[in-house]
Amino acid sequence: MRMCKHIMTVVFIILISTTTYSQSESQYVVYDGDKLTTGFDLGVDSSEGMHGWFKDSGNEFVMNYPSGQTWGAVFITVGKAKSSPQERQFKNFSNFKTLIISMKGAKGGEIVEIGIKDRTDPDDGSETKKKVTLTNMYSEYRFALHEFKTADLQNLYVITEFVFGKSFPCEIFVNSIKFQ
Repeated sequence: MRMCKHIMTVVFIILISTTTYSQSESQYVVYDGDKLTTGFDLGVDSSEGMHGWFKDSGNEFVMNYPSGQTWGAVFITVGKAKSSPQERQFKNFSNFKTLIISMKGAKGGEIVEIGIKDRTDPDDGSETKKKVTLTNMYSEYRFALHEFKTADLQNLYVITEFVFGKSFPCEIFVNSIKFQ
């Protein structure tokens, strides 16, 4: 009986380890249309301090970027957002090669920049970003992580950001964010 308990414990540990290994080694889901993965937080800001232009509809993120802004950003951080680099939590994403985001625009033609930041990157917009022009149909957009030159993948703090510029007001939708 005692031997049986030990065997069951070992099997349980192996199952848990395999599940964790699968999430951490081949794919890491940050957002699946339902909710952010535990341990991450989301922030919204703009040049004029507007914060109400984001909502989670229950099956997708909706960003309705307002007019009259010089810039706007929706960002997903490891833990709560902190201004001090020493207080920022971080996560190692160096095992992954690609950031994959499923998104669309309300009309098509919407422009957004995608970025990531490590814990020492300043909050001044100087991080590497990739510009995307969206269609009005959900598509997976793939971003090679090595192209984000300013980000140390072993110390990621902002694991995904959506940055809007002086462009016209626009509405975009996101239903999946993952790393592979």
